[in-house]
Amino acid sequence: MADHLSPSTLHSVTICHINDRNPEMLSGPPMDYMVNGRVLAPLFCFANLTRVNLCPPAGFDIDDATAWNLARAWPKVESLVLQPNVDWRDRLPPINMTLHGLRAFAEHCKRLQDLYIHVNAKEVPPLEDNSTDAQVSSDKCLLRYLNVGVSPISDPPAVAGFLCVLFPDLFDIETSVDADGWEDDGSEEDDGSEEDDGSAFERMERSHHLTWIEVNKRLM
Repeated sequence: MADHLSPSTLHSVTICHINDRNPEMLSGPPMDYMVNGRVLAPLFCFANLTRVNLCPPAGFDIDDATAWNLARAWPKVESLVLQPNVDWRDRLPPINMTLHGLRAFAEHCKRLQDLYIHVNAKEVPPLEDNSTDAQVSSDKCLLRYLNVGVSPISDPPAVAGFLCVLFPDLFDIETSVDADGWEDDGSEEDDGSEEDDGSAFERMERSHHLTWIEVNKRLM
């Protein structure tokens, strides 16, 4: 793309995995299908992008440094989707981008309104961090919607407080879970049977979802 498209005129890009076969049939481990900073870098020359939708089958290996590079490269982005194909969610590797990585979007992507990205929210960095990359300018980011997929989290009040400072207009956080599809049928009770990997993942996914709901409530 970088070789054949004008960096100044490209405003939107969508690259998504089409699930036309069972993921089990794909050869190699999920890591072979992940998109990391090295893969994303050729897109950084398109500084006028306003909509980016990337959904590879096994998601992304994005750390804080990559998040800052990405945010600096796409300052005009308004909608950014960086999440895996839904059928591969249960194979996700550890999530490396922390809440510090979200600071990058608050600082450099002032027009951003919708963000879909995984973030490791188990630890909340101090808001008074004085490091160069940590400081957020007074010109606020317009982010209103955040989808965190299957993101780990441990302290809802602290996370909510952190996000409110970064994104004053944020009012809706969602996960990969469709809460309306759950039924309280006692399925979470221990019946003594051994869980398969899918069941264990679904329980973890639901646990994260319920914790993010607490964060969402504190935004209101």
